[in-house]
Amino acid sequence: MTSGRSRTPIAEDSASASEWAEAERRLRLGLPQLVPALNGEQLRTAVARLLAYTRLLLKWNRVYSLTAVSIPSAVAVRHLLDSVALWPWVAERDSLLDVGSGAGLPAVPVAVVAEVLDAPALKRVVALEAVGKKGAFLEQCRIELGLSRLRVVVARAEEWQSTERFAAITARAVGPIATWVGWTRHLLAAEGCWFAFKGNEQEAAAEIAALPQTVRVVALQRIEIPFLPEARTMVVLAPTERESAVQSQHSATFLFAGGD
Repeated sequence: MTSGRSRTPIAEDSASASEWAEAERRLRLGLPQLVPALNGEQLRTAVARLLAYTRLLLKWNRVYSLTAVSIPSAVAVRHLLDSVALWPWVAERDSLLDVGSGAGLPAVPVAVVAEVLDAPALKRVVALEAVGKKGAFLEQCRIELGLSRLRVVVARAEEWQSTERFAAITARAVGPIATWVGWTRHLLAAEGCWFAFKGNEQEAAAEIAALPQTVRVVALQRIEIPFLPEARTMVVLAPTERESAVQSQHSATFLFAGGD
């Protein structure tokens, strides 16, 4: 009988060549819409690295259940492009903490873009994940994709007593905003902000209403994800006790881009 400590073989993905071709097409067309600086060789490199990440994700997913999305073209849109939509908000910040990173979303795609662009500002991306097996996957991604700006930490956000402080903290699928904002207040830099991915404005408004008085909204913006029909909203928050650097970048507290 095999020991419980033995390594479980990880099967290769079963996606067809046409499915991978469609994933490549969506990334090639979608990435420049989110990161206009990506073009030519940089775009080709970013697409190749993100496809390599997708292969790793689907390969490990067969054992570790990292995602419910198993079609490469769907991963390209619902995970990769959706994650890269954070880039305009964090490109000029020196550090990003991804809380409850799971499969590395958005940490890995953002780190890929930062590496490919050799971004002058964003030098430090930390994927914080409480589950050891997911942390092992993230570490494998860091090594295989050559992501020197990415670091993996296996710990619970509310228990991680780090001396590091982050200019940007995000979470993509960790629960209500109020919960993870409370967990990470001690990790936020002096001029830092929280960035929350949400669905439509109604969903975002319901969570905003539940925020404590110690947290304020500095921007609420609808974001368009290429090939994704569903609404997505970015909520940017800061502690109420000080003015945020983000507020000076936006003329209104609530800013909706596109649509009614």
